[in-house]
Amino acid sequence: VDGRLYRGTQGWHPEIGHQVVSEQPTTCYCGASGCWEQMACGPALADSYNRQCGGALTAAEVCSLARGGDRPAQAAVARTGYWLGIGLANLVTLFAPECIALGGGVMRSWDLFEPHVRAVIEKHCSFLVPHQLVDLLPARLAGSAPLAGAACVWLHANP
Repeated sequence: VDGRLYRGTQGWHPEIGHQVVSEQPTTCYCGASGCWEQMACGPALADSYNRQCGGALTAAEVCSLARGGDRPAQAAVARTGYWLGIGLANLVTLFAPECIALGGGVMRSWDLFEPHVRAVIEKHCSFLVPHQLVDLLPARLAGSAPLAGAACVWLHANP
């Protein structure tokens, strides 16, 4: 916020991925069910496809199939894009940010998910916040983001 790392009460950081977005019994490692992170992650994409088709594919393989026109893979991408959009719509509604940087392996196929995400945001944010002004971008740091985040936390804690 205003160029500084946001910290919550007593220096705690928010756990945005653990907002509950679904009543589906998808249990997260945090103990809750229906966490955004569990609904919109690569393993959820792969599980969605593999349950329907009886396979053991990775999210990257499902995305590759979706690009090739495989309908069950496209349906799994749409489902994951929906849940990704739900969480992002919540963030847009809560913060009305200029930009949201998206990380994780699913973002390597952002072009597949983007139409679904934007449709959900449009549906849920169309009246109250200027959702069309929010840039949704793949994070530049990619796999280095956790290390960079840890460094920021340390720097802000030890000025």
